[in-house]
Amino acid sequence: MRQSQQPVEHLVRAGIIMQKAITTALSSMQTLVRASFAVMIPATLTDIAKLHTSESFEFDILHSPTLIPFPLLWWSFIRPRHTGNDEDALRTRMQASLDPFSQHRTYSWFDFFALKIIKTGGTEIRVDQRGRWHWQGLDTLSLHLRAFWSWQELPWGEGARQQQRINDISRAAFGKSQQFNPRAVSWALNTQRTIQSGQRIYYFDRPQLATEKSPSVFVRSGSAVAKAGVRFYRPQSLFARADNRVEKANLFNPFWEGQLQALTQLDRQLLLRQDALEDNE
Repeated sequence: MRQSQQPVEHLVRAGIIMQKAITTALSSMQTLVRASFAVMIPATLTDIAKLHTSESFEFDILHSPTLIPFPLLWWSFIRPRHTGNDEDALRTRMQASLDPFSQHRTYSWFDFFALKIIKTGGTEIRVDQRGRWHWQGLDTLSLHLRAFWSWQELPWGEGARQQQRINDISRAAFGKSQQFNPRAVSWALNTQRTIQSGQRIYYFDRPQLATEKSPSVFVRSGSAVAKAGVRFYRPQSLFARADNRVEKANLFNPFWEGQLQALTQLDRQLLLRQDALEDNE
């Protein structure tokens, strides 16, 4: 049995190394895509302006309300995050996305009068203080015999593999293994083996996409100034929902569009003050 496990563990280790490489590559690609957007958006706006007029004209795009040239603050709207500073947001999503068998593979194999055979197990994600992810898996199998007024557990099989040593187990972890097969769990912890190490995951995310918090810009050409932003709107007449509810802003449906916005009193004061400073220079 031990000789047959060695080739399997080598394959698992190789798979984990490949998964780490893919995750690192995806994180790097996200950063490059964001950088390319910062370069392409101003150039695209210039091309659009040329298509709508026969005369060439100069214009500036400024962040609202800071008047900082666009897109210097564009990075702050969707900030880079990692598993060390996201308050377990990504871990919670990943754990919820696991199939039921991976989360909770606990069931009774046999149950008749004074004999039970209970199989327990599950897969968990742990995040250490440095934000590194560690996958942990634990499975047990035990016989339970009724002896007078109590049940006696006889461990039949156990196993634990992880990227970080499992030191303590709550009653709800790993399919409630500690609750049903505590003796087999202790055996599994004594024989557990570590496969590779954990990895910090980097990604870009914004928990809320409320359009009122979306960035807006000033477009200024000479003495003319306009303000524009984005909004999410799903017209019921064209794309009606079956439940007739108003759809909130999301990235699953492409109902985003540009929108002219009225200048506020604060916007006017800031623009006038900047014009005065430029005139003095």
